[in-house]
Amino acid sequence: MLPLLLLSLAAAAAPPSAPVTVSALMVDAEFVCARRTLTPLVLLPDTEGALTVPADCPHAGAGWTLRVSCVRRGCTGTVSEGERVLAEVAGRRPRKGKPTPLSLTPRPALPAAALAGLQQLQLSATGEQRLEVDPALELRRPLRVSFRGARFTYAHPLVPGVRTRLAPRQDAPGVQLEAQAQRLDAGRVRLRVWNPAGALVLERTLRLGEARPFDCARSGGWCAEDVQVGVELLPPQPLGP
Repeated sequence: MLPLLLLSLAAAAAPPSAPVTVSALMVDAEFVCARRTLTPLVLLPDTEGALTVPADCPHAGAGWTLRVSCVRRGCTGTVSEGERVLAEVAGRRPRKGKPTPLSLTPRPALPAAALAGLQQLQLSATGEQRLEVDPALELRRPLRVSFRGARFTYAHPLVPGVRTRLAPRQDAPGVQLEAQAQRLDAGRVRLRVWNPAGALVLERTLRLGEARPFDCARSGGWCAEDVQVGVELLPPQPLGP
């Protein structure tokens, strides 16, 4: 009993981990249709925000996701619906107290309703906010494996270290990959991907948010084009005040 008691006392005496600070981008998404519908979003690193096309707009009820990140003075991102990227987002990084507009460039050959809905959407980066998160929780944050090709975007959540069967793509029903992402440290993961036959087709260390080529020829029919794969973080749980 004594060793267990000593371990318990040592754990109780261990200082709590210091909070770490992350930068969140604040974006206003406004649909201008019969009326104006504003959705303010706070986009944490490597995460996306959800948008629903309002009932008075073309393509009403569609669920879209917005991803924007800023590096140095510029910001880039995408608007997607399911696996499909609808538009590229670009603009300048907001300066303190000075919101900046974000442009939307639709992808070619979009359905008419989706294009009409995009034409009613206005985006602006309104600022950045520093948030504190618990580093112990940060290392346990859920992950997401993302595959991006010229004609599709696919993402599936992962629990760190757990081998997970991925849901089939719309264009490849019945074909399922498996993936596992193991956290190595705050910025790196070890990603493994298996094809439907159980053969390991990818194993490599990636930085979070880094995209690397995925060999579709070994995917068992899951994809058949140039595809990039990466691992991203799902949103952290901010600390309370």
